[in-house]
Parts: sequence; C-alpha cells; structure tokens
Amino acid sequence: MAKEKKNTKNNILLIVIIIIALIMIGGGVFVLSKKDSGSKEKLFYEFKDDETKVVDICKKEGCGVPSQDKFVFLKVKDNYSDIFNNSIKEINEETEKYYNEVKNSPACSNDVDKFYHSKFVDVQFENYENNYYVSITPIYTITDLCEMKATRPAIKTHIYDKTDQKLLTQEEFIKKIGVSEEEIQQAIKENNELIKEEEKIEIMDQTFDDYLLFLVSDGSVNVAYSIEGNDMYYTATVK
Repeated sequence: MAKEKKNTKNNILLIVIIIIALIMIGGGVFVLSKKDSGSKEKLFYEFKDDETKVVDICKKEGCGVPSQDKFVFLKVKDNYSDIFNNSIKEINEETEKYYNEVKNSPACSNDVDKFYHSKFVDVQFENYENNYYVSITPIYTITDLCEMKATRPAIKTHIYDKTDQKLLTQEEFIKKIGVSEEEIQQAIKENNELIKEEEKIEIMDQTFDDYLLFLVSDGSVNVAYSIEGNDMYYTATVK
C-alpha cells in the first residue's frame, strides 16, 4: 500500500496539488528535493544565487498559481568539479532553455488579465549519495496555464560510481544494482493500473522498452517511462 501511494503521488496530473505545493514554498516554482541530503551543505553542488532568473507570471494577486517562476543555476563544489562539471553544465543549459521558453511565452488569450505568460516550469532535483554512488536527476514539469495541463519530458540522470570512479551508463547502472527486466516491467505494470484508475485512460498491456532507472532522495530505485499518446513521463518505484 505504501508503494502504491508513493507511485500515485509521482504520477498523477494533479495541477492543483502542484500549485498548492509551490505556493507553500514561497511563490516560486523551484523545488529542491533533499530528503536524503538533509541540507544544502551536503550536496555536491551549490546555488549560484547571483544568477537566479525570475519571470513574473501573475498580473495580480490571487491568480491561482505561483506569482513568479524562478530558475536557479548550479555550481559544482571543488571536490566534485572533475566529475560533474559537464553534467551541471548540461543541467544549467536545460534550465536556461526553459527560462527562455517561459519568458517568451505569450499571455493566454482566455486569461489576458490574469497571466503575463502562458507557461511555467517546475524542476525537482532528486539527489542521492551513499558509499557507492552520487547522483542527480532533474525532473521538469511544464504547465500550460491556458489549458491548466501539466506535461513532463524525458528524464535524464547522472550517476557517479565511487568504486569505478566514472559516470555510469544505464546498462552499467542496472547491472550494478542487480535489477531484473521482470522487476522493471512489473513495477511499470502495477503503476499503470493506478494510472488507469486515477486518470481514467486506457493503457494497453505491453512491454515497455523505453525507460530510465534513477535514484531518488530516499535511496529507492525508480523507473521513468512514457505511455504512447501521453506527454507525461511517469515514474514508479522498482526497489
């Protein structure tokens, strides 16, 4: 039952919950997941506060969404610079891309007096470190304010193996953690049952080949995958 609740939370297009959560953290749309790290000092990166970029979203108070979309850029700490410089550069470039998309998005024709822009982007960083791995997985959720619909593009993870002293490919990571194809497909199948019930959509029984495994902040291994005809990459707990 605990696993089902966790998967449901990750997967359902509940824009109301997203909005409430973002308002509670101060009106921004940058969410840092740090359940495992506990504090910013334990992360292998830090925030480049002087480079934070902000886009005003609401024209007036009480518009029902966060008033600003905040884009925070990262800097690798010295002891990890050789390992994660390219990864953090890639993440920052992705953040810059979404910043420009939000900044340049027009107002909604059906809400011209409500929003300056038609899009906002939320990013959650799933960070994890133990004696064997250090990882970061940015998860972007994009909301169309005109339609009030959220989408999530393909997820990319960056996992460093402390023993082998290198960033792992998906094949290497799956082999290292000993997860079988059967376990992955079973996690997806169980998750799809929840999606069908919650979202009232049809999902054909099939083998999902296009997936990605990554570590989340509590140390669990999750799988990210897409369903044909749906613009949301879903996640499910494998182990």
